[in-house]
Amino acid sequence: MARPRWRKAGTWQPCCSSAGVKKTTRTTTPARAANTEFYTETKWCEACRRYVGFLMSVDHSYCIDCGGRVRLFSGNDRARFGETVQRHRWQAS
Repeated sequence: MARPRWRKAGTWQPCCSSAGVKKTTRTTTPARAANTEFYTETKWCEACRRYVGFLMSVDHSYCIDCGGRVRLFSGNDRARFGETVQRHRWQAS
């Protein structure tokens, strides 16, 4: 079996040699990918006592600063969020 030809060094996508398929290389980032909030998303770290960036695993998320487990909200924010949800819940019914 022949090894696939690679487009550029370091890319994982092999060249397509099928008839009728044009090779195109995207040089700009699509607008929808530029709007991602992946790098700005934060969660509450109890050990650091602030919202921090985090690493996500299957079961839990962990603080990138101290390695402790993180939660979506701080205690105060969770209570405020719960009150807001209840208030809107009763208004909607």
